[in-house]
Amino acid sequence: MAGSALALLDYRLPDSSGLILAQAIRLRLRPDFPIIILTGDIHLSMSEPDIRVLSKPIRPTRLLAAIQTIRYA
Repeated sequence: MAGSALALLDYRLPDSSGLILAQAIRLRLRPDFPIIILTGDIHLSMSEPDIRVLSKPIRPTRLLAAIQTIRYA
């Protein structure tokens, strides 16, 4: 992940959640590492700062718009 510009994660993972993985990524890389979480749960709200949440099904235009709003360090 060291050369990655952002993390695109699913919220529901087999053994964990995208939120837990996002926190681990930020601990390892940097606290403001850009993250987008995809979810089918439209009631999901994030308490983590600067994590974008997109509801499935994902439209390519919405994903591109979310990526374009990220400020890269």
